[in-house]
Amino acid sequence: MTEQIQDQAQQLPHRLLLTTLGCLTISLFVSFFDQTAVTTSIPSIEKSLGNSSLINTWCGASYLIANTNFQLQFGRLSDIFGRKNIFLLCIGCLFVGNLVSGFSENIVMLFIFRGISGIGGGGINCLVMITFSDLLTPRERGKYFGFVAISTSLGNGAGPLLGGLLSEKANWRWTFWISCPIAVVSACCLYFFVPLKPVTGSFKIKLKQLDIWGFITSLVGIVFVLVAISGGGETWSWKSPQVLSLLIIGVITFIAFLCIEQFYATIPMIPLYLFKDFHLSLLFLMCLLMGWAYFVDIYYLPLYLQNVRGWSPIMSGLLQLPATCSSSIFGVGVGFLNSKYGNYVACLWFGGAMWCLGTGLKILFNLHSNIGLLVGSNLIQGLGIAFTFQPTLLALLSYSNPKDRAVVTGLRNFFRCFGGAFGLLISGIIFNTLFKKRISDIYEDSKMVEEIIANPNGLSAYGTPVINAYLDCYRDVMISLTALSGLMFLLSLAIKNKNEDEDSKENEKNEDKSSFSMISIQNENKS
Repeated sequence: MTEQIQDQAQQLPHRLLLTTLGCLTISLFVSFFDQTAVTTSIPSIEKSLGNSSLINTWCGASYLIANTNFQLQFGRLSDIFGRKNIFLLCIGCLFVGNLVSGFSENIVMLFIFRGISGIGGGGINCLVMITFSDLLTPRERGKYFGFVAISTSLGNGAGPLLGGLLSEKANWRWTFWISCPIAVVSACCLYFFVPLKPVTGSFKIKLKQLDIWGFITSLVGIVFVLVAISGGGETWSWKSPQVLSLLIIGVITFIAFLCIEQFYATIPMIPLYLFKDFHLSLLFLMCLLMGWAYFVDIYYLPLYLQNVRGWSPIMSGLLQLPATCSSSIFGVGVGFLNSKYGNYVACLWFGGAMWCLGTGLKILFNLHSNIGLLVGSNLIQGLGIAFTFQPTLLALLSYSNPKDRAVVTGLRNFFRCFGGAFGLLISGIIFNTLFKKRISDIYEDSKMVEEIIANPNGLSAYGTPVINAYLDCYRDVMISLTALSGLMFLLSLAIKNKNEDEDSKENEKNEDKSSFSMISIQNENKS
């Protein structure tokens, strides 16, 4: 049996192309704004809902786990049902998730509702990249991906600042609600002004093409493993039946997922043949490390600024602007450099080195670090992010076939978000375990230890030794991130630039188009 994927690539007139890309980046702005606005609100949420250790770890992880699991599925759904339909569905999920998150009365409600937001946010991030690839030639992508750099940086910059402002002057619940009207505007722009190519065919046949069992097994495998890791050593002993059973079920389910993808899925979420390519495998690993280093940093920096330095949420948001401004400005420049020279490898090398340096400078943070060190480290790190994120996607697209463009883009986002979710959980374990140990060395009274851990916003009331213990834990997390960014830089040295001139790429694209309108994806082992 053969199943078909329709080509959704198209060429638009220049003015219409700019309008379309502009509308897409509004959606991307909403997604990144929602993703980062909560970071400066976490201390306020802790005061309201309590259980700080769980909120520190799971407020971001629940979003990223949902984000991760739906990245690949949305890529394939857009192949089958059309980009525009799935795009609108994702914006709807983001709207609903944020609306109900603002009404959360306990941490369980918050984590579930943030998961719904994560479903929408993950789909938006994935589909914007896929649609850009549909509409642009390989050489144009570098130039116009500057739209992506601007929208993501604006979202990353405005999110913490406005989140801090709302938390301090209004209520942390508005951190979620503020995204809702922007999501409505984004959906209207997409519906009325973006002429994406529709797909044809029977809805019933399209449903049969979905990799349902692959999605279920991947979801169960990832969630079970991450829950076991997050609960091990704190909620349960590492040798407890709970942790061991969760890990065993997670691993078995993941093996089942690989078997389904290889032997049974009509249109697999992850075509395993992609990992036979050395460069693609290396780039996917780099994406995982990037997600780990990026998301952990944006969640833990506000904890240092607010809980250690005692600054307000607004000041915390302002001090995160240098990284976002730097990544925005240089991200546009990187786009034009790649468009003109096509040398994304040099960008990866430089970006990896700057990222490692910027993160390493944060190890030097102390109780009285001057503003110059805080701003400088964020500027350098933002420079590294600008020279790494976009070139990685360009490298992945250059090493993959046009027919795999959607799934490769989805995989890139999948590994980045999985790295973020996994990294937040691991960093949470490191931070909470070490903080509890260091506080226990200061106070022998177990009730006092639990009281301090449950109230990190009031560290100043317990004196300098407690604040120093918290600061040391933050430094330990930064040391781990510096090591990861250093490894990312070393891996980038193995990537080779795939030089292809514009004409050969255009010829390849035209040849693909002649046979791409109904590409047959056959499962070689199915029959």
